Amino acid sequence: MIGTTVFVDHNGNLQSYDFPECFITDTLRFVDKEYQTSMMQEISRNELVQEKTSSYISKKSVTTQNSSYTDVRRIPGLVYKIQLIGSSNNHAIRIHPVEDVVVKLAYKNPKSKTFDIVSIPMHYCSRCDKYFDMKQSFLQTLQKYNLDINYFAASFESETGQPIVFKQMDLRELSKLKLFGYSVGANVLSTGARHELLDFILKNHLMTASEIKSQLQFNIRFIGKKAHMDDAVGDWEKDIDYVNNYISSGKIHWRY
Repeated sequence: MIGTTVFVDHNGNLQSYDFPECFITDTLRFVDKEYQTSMMQEISRNELVQEKTSSYISKKSVTTQNSSYTDVRRIPGLVYKIQLIGSSNNHAIRIHPVEDVVVKLAYKNPKSKTFDIVSIPMHYCSRCDKYFDMKQSFLQTLQKYNLDINYFAASFESETGQPIVFKQMDLRELSKLKLFGYSVGANVLSTGARHELLDFILKNHLMTASEIKSQLQFNIRFIGKKAHMDDAVGDWEKDIDYVNNYISSGKIHWRY
């Protein structure tokens, strides 16, 4: 038994069961019936305490702290990459060392130009160096607290390492680049500041190089048609070159 999971070896095939449900429903039985009976009595005595504890945890499971940060890079203690597991192929089944943790994520407040700090209970596998949650659990949490996943300054991957896309963003209304503070123009970000931001985004896997180039291409083709946008188009073209040079330099060490 590890935590709330019972592992049973069936002729070399490792099966997992939820505790205590597997004993209560007689899905599993102990050879020593007296031992199982005593365990069930202990579970029954603790049910009320467990319900009260679960209720308390549920109410306190997510906290949102308003902040004055406008630059996500300046917020300390954030996690930028989350693994969402949708199958039984997970760290617990593979008996990896897993601990329960509270993860701090940056959330762009749609009503302001600042980031809120959202704390969500998840898990951490020290062997894989992954912060993770079950996909259904995470999506239910977001729905419960009315949080839009597209406003998190984070990337999400499956148990196989593939990026998870929940819905296509309307690039005219909100882009990930804009969410992270990217902008062009004489009175906004300089070329050096933009490239520093792109460096941060790529380093933390917040966007892939292809996603960034796709957004910049969209800007050039559609926004760049407007009057007096020549300087902006020039900046976007420079940034495409910067991303290409970044790829050529070998700084990107992951593959989706």
